[in-house]
Amino acid sequence: MEVHDRYDTLSAQDIREASELARNPPKSADGKKVLEPDTAAWDPLKLELYDDIKKGLESYREPSVTWVKRWISDSIPSDLNNIGKIEAPEGSPPPVADDRNWMNTGLVSREKGGVYDNELSWELSGRGGWEARYYA
Repeated sequence: MEVHDRYDTLSAQDIREASELARNPPKSADGKKVLEPDTAAWDPLKLELYDDIKKGLESYREPSVTWVKRWISDSIPSDLNNIGKIEAPEGSPPPVADDRNWMNTGLVSREKGGVYDNELSWELSGRGGWEARYYA
């Protein structure tokens, strides 16, 4: 939740504090009672983040787009080295913005009567793009 662009205006310290208090609330001296932190002066977004994490929300889904190339071949596809890597899709995918990019997410190939029905897919990243250190 903390990385959602909704919270970009919060300081790193505010995000850390909201997260830590939601996951590890303060306790009484004897450790038997959970204490509520004083959130009266908090920014409304910080309070929202705190409340969501406290309710158990840990992540959010960022909708994406999948681009698929389909073709028929006489032989099974063999060049699979780019699966899992950032690359521009084949064909004419829609234009993207917000520093998004594409990752080759895999191939499905079905043998049908001596030919192969193939689908190669790319998934569009969220804002900021796929991390090259993981998908290069």
